[in-house]
Amino acid sequence: MPRGARSIAIVGAGFSGTLMAIHLLPRARGGDRIYLFEQAPPFARGVAYGTDDPLHLLNVGAAGLGALEDHPRGFLDWLNSPASGDLGGLRRPLAADAFVSRMLYGRYLQHCLHEVLSSARRGRHFRPVTDEVVDIEELGSGLTVRVRDGRSFAVDSAVVATGNRPPDDVALPCYVGNPWNPGATLGIDPSADVLLIGTGLTMVDVVLSLVGQGHEGRIHAVSRRGLLPRTQAPESALPAWRIATPLPPTALGLLQAVRAEVAVAAAHGRPWQDVVQALRPRSQALWQSLDAQERRRFLRHLRPWWEVHRHRLAPSVSAHLDRLLKSGQLSVRAGRIDEQLLEGDRLVVRVRARGSRTVEELSVARVINCSGPRTDCADPGSPLLRALLARGLARPDGHGLGLEVDQGCALLDRHGEPSERLFALGPVTRGTFWEITAVPEIRRRCATLAADLMRASAAEPAARPRLAVGL
Repeated sequence: MPRGARSIAIVGAGFSGTLMAIHLLPRARGGDRIYLFEQAPPFARGVAYGTDDPLHLLNVGAAGLGALEDHPRGFLDWLNSPASGDLGGLRRPLAADAFVSRMLYGRYLQHCLHEVLSSARRGRHFRPVTDEVVDIEELGSGLTVRVRDGRSFAVDSAVVATGNRPPDDVALPCYVGNPWNPGATLGIDPSADVLLIGTGLTMVDVVLSLVGQGHEGRIHAVSRRGLLPRTQAPESALPAWRIATPLPPTALGLLQAVRAEVAVAAAHGRPWQDVVQALRPRSQALWQSLDAQERRRFLRHLRPWWEVHRHRLAPSVSAHLDRLLKSGQLSVRAGRIDEQLLEGDRLVVRVRARGSRTVEELSVARVINCSGPRTDCADPGSPLLRALLARGLARPDGHGLGLEVDQGCALLDRHGEPSERLFALGPVTRGTFWEITAVPEIRRRCATLAADLMRASAAEPAARPRLAVGL
């Protein structure tokens, strides 16, 4: 490479990795190279937005989901422009609170990447690599990135943006460990019963896919508490709710303070959703204000409740789920699975109700694990994370949520020292930031990190990325 040029590897081409590339490429100069590694194309979609099922909707309105911090309405503008093409029956103009398919958001991300690459010959800096990164090693003043087929790439810096990993990679007769596998709901007798492990957003997606494919059998969903995601409140013209009272740095104190704030909001005719939304800009600081013991308490006792109130359903999806519950086709249980026995082409599953000795036997054609992303860094299905830990270049965050990073997203090594070359973004950093799985938070981190990484190589102030629509 030319003298003074920088090379940066981005591992993962889902939302976090793609957004990182979108922010880095406009800042590239001369012989700079931006590598984007993805083991399972297409690029720029990932797990969350890689679905091809139009029934899988975003769980927030379109207005704030733009790829750039200074243009949060970028997604909505794209939807209402000819650049978005066929919207699958939706009519333009779409309103700011429109809940559209995640498939459309995946197309938008691909559009954004294409626009950046097409502008001012930035494509000459871009090096997409279709392979799995299995190791990163420090060599001299740089890094060597190795992929599964044996190739290696010398780079100055690397950003780990591997996104969400499936709850289980195991696939057995009648059992699917990866609910995001396109074949997870295929080949099932439409009249047979199905059991879903988990009752969160992934379960909702699987239920919608099953019913959309014409499944008529009963669908059982079980989780430890049997909690379902709540519903988004209707769009309001009222100003955003503000929380004026201090929030204490304890799990119990936070619970009490939020309950009190919900009561105050209700007295003013405001829904509880407004309070949860008001917490969002403060959630990272609140998480970091908790000491290790209070974080453990939060994760053990409050996390399930936070998840169902924070990550809510589009109103139309919630209404669909209610109809399925009322009809009896869908049932939700609080309990645990004691045993699974294969009998012919069916699994007999023993489910013990929460707080009871009562055990129910279910005969199902398939069990699908919808328990949520796996966060264990020692996961055999994640050779890169295991390699980073083994080399001492990274360490777990202490709560089983991912890798530990500093406020600048630099990975901490086994001694707690921040790296000057290795960084991480997105869900893998949840132990440090907590609220880091949604668009605005990841977008903000990408913008800051991209500026930091390229500052040393830029001969002039970095250009802010601009994405065109309607071209």
